[in-house]
Amino acid sequence: MFGWVKEKAKAKITETRRKEARDYVEALAQMEDDELASLVVIATHTRHTLLKHNNWDLLYPKSVIEASPTAIFAISKLVKDFQNDKQFICASGAMVWVHTLRCVEEDALWYLGRAIWRHLSRGFPYVPEFVRAQELIGAFPNVEGYNLVPHGLWSDQCTP
Repeated sequence: MFGWVKEKAKAKITETRRKEARDYVEALAQMEDDELASLVVIATHTRHTLLKHNNWDLLYPKSVIEASPTAIFAISKLVKDFQNDKQFICASGAMVWVHTLRCVEEDALWYLGRAIWRHLSRGFPYVPEFVRAQELIGAFPNVEGYNLVPHGLWSDQCTP
């Protein structure tokens, strides 16, 4: 009886996510490659932290969603908590994963997930230099596998 309400709500959520993901892709498109490297470093460090604390291997986003349907909400809350604490750099790393998971969850948004990672991959060549600069100031982010793209989002337009 209320199936149409559920479908209408789902369509509205998908459209909202599409707009937010498009805006995010556009923001990434405007960034310089070396600026993207800093985002890749923070997102990679966040990925390792979420793997350690939640056992979420975000390189397999579909598996994370299937095993933990609330993962997107939990990471969204993490973003808000970082923002509330004025930790905007940390929030940006978690935001990569919110958009990645949302795009993987919705088949209609998969192409936007690929676009996100196509832009992020532009920063891959600059990550080692960025990490060296961080180490000079005593920061040691975990960037192991920084050049890995989540399963299913690799595009032949990405550069390893």
